[in-house]
Amino acid sequence: RRHLMCFFPPLVEADAQPWVCEACTDAAMAGQELRCVPAAGEEIEVEVSQPESAGGAGCWTPAVVRRQLAEGRFSAVIGGDEDFVDEFGMESEGELWRRAMATIAELERRRAETQAARGDTLARRRREAEGARLDTEVHSAPLLDKVEQLYRDGLVIADGAITPQQVEASKEVVADGFARYMHCVKQLDLQEELLDTGFMQIKMRSAGRYDLQLPELQTDDFAFLTRDAPWMPLV
Repeated sequence: RRHLMCFFPPLVEADAQPWVCEACTDAAMAGQELRCVPAAGEEIEVEVSQPESAGGAGCWTPAVVRRQLAEGRFSAVIGGDEDFVDEFGMESEGELWRRAMATIAELERRRAETQAARGDTLARRRREAEGARLDTEVHSAPLLDKVEQLYRDGLVIADGAITPQQVEASKEVVADGFARYMHCVKQLDLQEELLDTGFMQIKMRSAGRYDLQLPELQTDDFAFLTRDAPWMPLV
């Protein structure tokens, strides 16, 4: 009996090792017989009867698989003699022929690599699952009681979100940036351009209202306004 994938193995590179299905690899690791037809070029050992003068007993002789045949059979060149060719079947594995120890060792190596890769994949999937669980887990936050008011009124005052010192530091950055931009506008006589189109750093939205670009507020010192803002759970 053979595994279906042993009949139709996936394509491999010309210089790659012969493909062996997972079940057969597992069998090799367990010391069982490999239930797939040896690939062309694979080294095996076959039992050859010795002459009567040598005792007539059989001995294991190196052979090389020439080609795979139908019904799970294959032909092999025995002892390097191209005229000494015989056919074997899977039913006689372990009796008339057996796989070389080098093949078993290679399968064990490949099996170990596969197990290691599977272990890494399993660990990664566990980390991803844990991350997904944490993403969907509800975390307590002091602002959650404001959610209902936000959805009801569209506006909520998050008292105590940042400290007075943080408010003052932010105010100073805004005031300094506004003064610096307006000084440039006045020095270069760009008041009309500011009213008409504005600039990348400053744009007038309405009387007494300006939009400013302030790189200082994107630094780690002001992370309490962005990534570490206490109102982020509410948002």
